[in-house]
Amino acid sequence: MFRKAAQDAPAPFLLELAPTDLSAASLEAGLTGRAERFYRAGHRLMTRGFYAESAQAFDHATRHDRSYFDAYVGLAEVLVLAGRTQEAAEALDRAMERFGLNCALGAARGHLYLHQQDADKALECASIANQRDPEYAYAWLVAGESRLALGGKAREYSVEAFEKAMTVEVPWPNLKLRIALAHLEWGNAQGAGDLCQHLLMEEPELPLAWILAGDAARISGEPHRAEECYRRACELAPELTWLRERMGWRGKLRHAWSGLRRRAAQLLQPAST
Repeated sequence: MFRKAAQDAPAPFLLELAPTDLSAASLEAGLTGRAERFYRAGHRLMTRGFYAESAQAFDHATRHDRSYFDAYVGLAEVLVLAGRTQEAAEALDRAMERFGLNCALGAARGHLYLHQQDADKALECASIANQRDPEYAYAWLVAGESRLALGGKAREYSVEAFEKAMTVEVPWPNLKLRIALAHLEWGNAQGAGDLCQHLLMEEPELPLAWILAGDAARISGEPHRAEECYRRACELAPELTWLRERMGWRGKLRHAWSGLRRRAAQLLQPAST
């Protein structure tokens, strides 16, 4: 499923993903350490918008440590975000056959139901996960997103669920970014834009945050602001070819022109003596 190497990823996140036989993988310290590195790389790649490469990293984390539940959750999460829901379902099915249903996998199943247009089942899964482990942030994230999707009065309780996710003992990486994505996904562009603005004040070099801010601005009828956000994301992650498509031909021309100007300025700099 993940045979293509992550050749387009930026240098700090390049991964060696050559096929290896990990059928005898165990919980030895060395393999577990590698799993943790792949897991962290998966989340870093996700924040940069490299969904396919992120999925590869999470998949390899599960191969190095087959009981690493959060890696299975990360894999299913990024596959769903990339629109590959069938692959996400297959990955979760394999994990559940091996380990049974637990809090992490149950919450991930809820997120999958959500993107299969069944918000009621999604909320049910998240609620069961909350009961099993009320300190697991990802389950609260899915609960809040499910309430957003349900709409009506349920939306009022989404804020409470998101706030709970921010304060529990077992955090989820890049939680603010995911909450912003949830707001955007389920029709709250204003909420997504406000959250991205606060997030970018804390971490101004997150490409995905700029992309989400651009999407929120575009939906809110602010095309110039959207273009500025997309251009900044391209500067931070120029390898994201799909983002240039989203910018449209005018945005692509402006981005290419600004890139030429930057390169010309670098060439004209005097050599150090």
